[in-house]
Amino acid sequence: MKAESAREVLARTAAQVGGIRNLASELELRKAVLDRYILGKEPIPEGLMLRIIDVLLNHLPESPKAQ
Repeated sequence: MKAESAREVLARTAAQVGGIRNLASELELRKAVLDRYILGKEPIPEGLMLRIIDVLLNHLPESPKAQ
């Protein structure tokens, strides 16, 4: 995944869960660490990216059940 795309997924996930502080809490990381990733100061590790995607998927609204 390109660094820009990864940062966009990180930012969107943070918005979905109510902010970077909430995301940091869910990932059990310090907010300052996520800030560095969002700002592009450090590359997002692949393992963390997978955890971020998992959080995003867990917070998506449920779609209506097909009948």
